[in-house]
Parts: sequence; C-alpha cells; structure tokens
Amino acid sequence: EVLGCTHAELGARLAEAWSLPDVLVDCIRYHHDPDARPTADSRVDVVHLADAVCILFGLGTGDDGLCYRPSAAVLGRQALTERELESLGAEVVEEVRAVQALFAR
Repeated sequence: EVLGCTHAELGARLAEAWSLPDVLVDCIRYHHDPDARPTADSRVDVVHLADAVCILFGLGTGDDGLCYRPSAAVLGRQALTERELESLGAEVVEEVRAVQALFAR
C-alpha cells in the first residue's frame, strides 16, 4: 500500500529492470492471479500452484492459508483437483521438515 503496488508487481518491475527473461517476469507478476495474464502459460500456472501450496500450508507465510484458494482455471489446465493439490502440499511439508531436521543437527 505504501508503494502503491503489490509485491508481485514490484517484483516484476525489478525483474524487468534486471533484464530477466519475460517468462520469469510473468511468473513473478501473475503468481497470485494467473487468470489476469492475457494468455495462459503453464510455467506461470506451476509457480501459482507452488505459491498456493506454500500459502495453504503456512510455509514462509502467516496463518492466512485457509483464506487462499488456487485458481480453478489453473487447476483445470493442469488436470488437478484441490484435493490432489492438498495431498501434494502435505508431501511438500514432509520434505521441508526433513530438510529442516538436517540443518537442526
């Protein structure tokens, strides 16, 4: 709010300033709202789903995961159900915990 844009837009602007490839700029810009992109891109979809898993399972974020839903259009394009995404998220959480345990020693 202070800067007048979202973190996704600010990140995309930085990526453009750093001359990163357009696909990375798009992945950053549309990771919360892939449906706002003029045409679908599976790479943007995958980043959106990864972000959704992290938010839904509280990885690297607050406790607002229950308020977040992945794009139905993206789930459809990627042939996933919300239940399958939740199952994938549970696996991701297990892997993250295993990695964290390695560093806790």
